[in-house]
Amino acid sequence: MRIGLDERILYVSPSCTRVLGWEPAKLLGTPALAGINPEDRPRLEQAINSLKTGEAEEARIIYRTRTRAKSEIWVETALRVTRSALSNEIDGVVAISRDMTEQKDLQDKLATLATSDGLTGLANRRHFDERLAEEWARAKRDETPLSLLLIDVDHFKKFNDQYGHQAGDACLRS
Repeated sequence: MRIGLDERILYVSPSCTRVLGWEPAKLLGTPALAGINPEDRPRLEQAINSLKTGEAEEARIIYRTRTRAKSEIWVETALRVTRSALSNEIDGVVAISRDMTEQKDLQDKLATLATSDGLTGLANRRHFDERLAEEWARAKRDETPLSLLLIDVDHFKKFNDQYGHQAGDACLRS
């Protein structure tokens, strides 16, 4: 896409139909930020303002946007300023976007796998360590006490040995 300083779309690549579902002609003249998720919009607006004012020449941002079918996808967009050939003044932005939904879903699954136990689905040691550090910092900052309760299942090996590991796994899950 090519976007003017008024943040309206001046040009749309035909590949936009594949990603967003819209024919390029339908998007010409429309606001470039129209379908952006409201939670992501401020970050995108900030990046575009930095480009328009000349604070930055390029930016890369990942955000959510709506498709023509009203579904939401994750998009990664590389933004770069364009300049007038005559005056060399910034006259807009070129945006090259790609669908990142599948990659984002995989990242989320990996994050879940990295912080939860595969058997019980409960938070694992890594998650515990992260949360403990956060809570410790909060208690220190707020000057409030912090308590920690640890529970151990004594002699669980005996349960596994007597009833088998499948029964032990079922016991832990419940």
